[in-house]
Amino acid sequence: MKSKPKQKEEKPTVIFRTGEGDYDVSLFSKEGQRQYLLAQQAINDLKSLTAQCELKKIAIASLHGFIQENECVAGCQIETPEEG
Repeated sequence: MKSKPKQKEEKPTVIFRTGEGDYDVSLFSKEGQRQYLLAQQAINDLKSLTAQCELKKIAIASLHGFIQENECVAGCQIETPEEG
C-alpha cells in the first residue's frame, strides 16, 4: 500500500502593517522577528490587563454598593461637630 507523500505545511504569512505598507515578518532579521514577537506579547498582555481592570472596576462598584446598602446604618455614621 502506497502512502501519500506528506505535503509541506505552509506557514501563514505574518504581516507587520505600517503607514508605509505591509511587511513580511519572516523576512526580518532574527532580532527583528524577536522584537516583533515581544511586541505582540506586550499587546496581548495589555489586552488582558485592560480586561482585568474592567472586571475589578465592576467588582469594586458591586462591593461598594453592597457595603453602602447593608452596612451604612445610623449606628455606624460618624457624627460631625457643629460649626459655631
